[in-house]
Amino acid sequence: MSEHINRLVATRFQWDLMGGENLVIARTDSESGKLISSNIDVRDHEFILGVTENVKPLAETLYELESKNASTEEINKAEKQWVDRHRLVTYDEAVVNVLKTLPDSKTQIEKYLSGTSTRSHSASRALAESILGSKAPFWSDSIPRIREGFFHYKAGLAAATKRSIAFAPYADLLWLETKRPDIKQATSFAKHIRETLVKNHGPDADKYLIYNLSPSFNWLGEGFSEAELKGFVWELGKAGFALQLISLAGLHSGATIMCELSRMFKDEGMLAYVKLIQGREKELGCDVLTHQRWSGANYMDGIIQSIQSGSSGTSAVGGDSTEHAF
Repeated sequence: MSEHINRLVATRFQWDLMGGENLVIARTDSESGKLISSNIDVRDHEFILGVTENVKPLAETLYELESKNASTEEINKAEKQWVDRHRLVTYDEAVVNVLKTLPDSKTQIEKYLSGTSTRSHSASRALAESILGSKAPFWSDSIPRIREGFFHYKAGLAAATKRSIAFAPYADLLWLETKRPDIKQATSFAKHIRETLVKNHGPDADKYLIYNLSPSFNWLGEGFSEAELKGFVWELGKAGFALQLISLAGLHSGATIMCELSRMFKDEGMLAYVKLIQGREKELGCDVLTHQRWSGANYMDGIIQSIQSGSSGTSAVGGDSTEHAF
């Protein structure tokens, strides 16, 4: 978390230095991100995963396979088998599993979990040992580290909302990327984030949020009715999502019409273009119908003509321009 906060501060510093007017957006993909580069930040500790068995580290196991010239397929398979065989849990989960065996388990679990979201691994270990003594579990987040050195991370809404709350003081807008379009989920985390910020820092700390109406979502397969799809953005707006975007809408819309045009052009030639593109532009009153003017050619002509004149002057939108055909 600290690394991302440093980047947000650096971004703000750069804009201030340049005297620019901009909105800084803090984004987190930790609702689905399953790896983290460092375990140094205490705020990440409750989501870092480890094993409760003192076994040979994953990276060493894979290195041995590599030294025997194992194929990429064999190494990937071995990695998956290792992770499946050794259950990954957070340190808190490891402790709670042991606490469940005590006669007064409910009381002890409540005692242990109190304040866990702000507690470091070392503090959690000390508390677990004070309660369990020698029964405190073995746990290591280094043993399952992957070959690139990343730690395993328990992705999910809890991790994502915690990060958004931590990033809020350094950003104007918060963007939490999700796995699928879910109004209940979105409104739930928005409510939690905004209420927490106001509670901890006052009403001025409230933040607007961003939602990606992503083309990566299978909107057709989510079971939405037409009414639900139509109202999706308005429901998000009520929850505080002030900026909603369809990322890559241009890519998909451009690809769709070009696919349709190329197939129709094969049989109908220029009639295909007039039907699908030029006729629709005129019907809609789309500025790009007269693309020279739309692109600013008339502005550039004015500049050129103020510098040179007579027959040597050229104009993209002069009297002979195709622009005047419409």
